[in-house]
Amino acid sequence: MAPIPTRLLTDRAMDSIIERLEDCTGRFEPAAEQILQSFELYRSKASTQAPVAQLVEGITQFLAIAAEFDARSDTHGPRAERQDAGELGDYALNLLMELTGWAVQLSLEEPRRALESLTLSVTDWIMRHHGKIQTLEAVVDALANTANRLQDPAALERLTEFINRLVANVDETIKQDLESSNPGRPWRILLLNRGIVATRSHNTQLMEQAYDELAQYLPDETGRFFAQAMQQMEALNYPAHVRELVGRYYHRFTRQSMH
Repeated sequence: MAPIPTRLLTDRAMDSIIERLEDCTGRFEPAAEQILQSFELYRSKASTQAPVAQLVEGITQFLAIAAEFDARSDTHGPRAERQDAGELGDYALNLLMELTGWAVQLSLEEPRRALESLTLSVTDWIMRHHGKIQTLEAVVDALANTANRLQDPAALERLTEFINRLVANVDETIKQDLESSNPGRPWRILLLNRGIVATRSHNTQLMEQAYDELAQYLPDETGRFFAQAMQQMEALNYPAHVRELVGRYYHRFTRQSMH
């Protein structure tokens, strides 16, 4: 498949890909410190007064509150209320999106990766507490960059399973796709990227779920998606069972588009 466009788990077996929040927070402090130091040099050369320190403080506060949520959930019965988890997590995802933007602008590769890892951990935290994902942009970017670094089909399979959970827990207002005229909308990119990651996993069950839901949510995109997929099958030497499944969907949806 073509490279995944950039902008565009509770199981411990997933730890190498999506870490639990408590295991990921240790890298936030040095990443934040590096961004703050670079920003001070940047700010001395520019007029901007963007609140990088406030972003860091807000994320730090979220991490402390999230730890309290988890402690209460583990020791005092019911898990966090869905609305509270969703609102807290959405607040954190927006802060992380802004801070990651600064890491990119300041060309800080390692801090950017640390923030992307934390973004996915926050997403997992929201879902573990039964909240809905309301902010997708930072999550989609983090997933795309993560997928582009993976080669092992087993790792890509686990990443696809995480994306499946994400798709299932996206807020319904996003799934309504009210901005369907915008090709860069995160919901569209998420569904297309999942199809690519699932294909690279070589797991036909995951591929079928990704393809069927792509057709459900983005029916106008399917013909072009599978036409591009077919072009990649031989070029990248995909296994026969993967080529067979992609070919079946290609014929199904390209024939539909001709009528």
